[in-house]
Amino acid sequence: MSLFLMWYPPHQFKLQFNNLEIRVIIHDKALDMYGGKTGKLPLPAVSIIKRFESFYPYAYPDPLTRGKPITIGWGSTQKRDGSPWHLGERITRKAADELLLYQLEFDYLPKLREIPGWNKLNVRQQGALLSFSYNVGAKFYGRRDFRTITRVLDWRDFKHIKPTLLLYRNPGTRVEGGLRNRRLTEAYVFLH
Repeated sequence: MSLFLMWYPPHQFKLQFNNLEIRVIIHDKALDMYGGKTGKLPLPAVSIIKRFESFYPYAYPDPLTRGKPITIGWGSTQKRDGSPWHLGERITRKAADELLLYQLEFDYLPKLREIPGWNKLNVRQQGALLSFSYNVGAKFYGRRDFRTITRVLDWRDFKHIKPTLLLYRNPGTRVEGGLRNRRLTEAYVFLH
């Protein structure tokens, strides 16, 4: 059994995927809030990202490519000025927290707000999509390799969000298990 802790307990939910049981612990208050400098950053995204990215103070190679992009902190692949990280560089937890919030609010969120119907989504739905975007790229919507999720969002066909998110887990790679767990958590937050 896997345990996923997303910031503040005490509500527990179980997710099933094939023979895998996942227990998700969530605090409702954290999932009903916006934050950041603009007050428009869906905080559920921060909880999901921090759980699945984990904090690393030293720059490291991408787990999938074993090379670029070089990653640091909470999965950041660029500095605030947009330049890449290099192996051997270091970041404090405070600086990593600030960088994550800045990048989510000013690099990722503006692209997501261009999705038709974005403002009709609740904070949990927006947070789940922001986590997804942070993992796959800010400009996923409308891209050829993201036709299925684009169609689900366009048609607001949310009963298919879980199987759709599960498509984006890099099947057959060593990161598939972690991505599957992340997609299940994103789907759960989106749907609840």
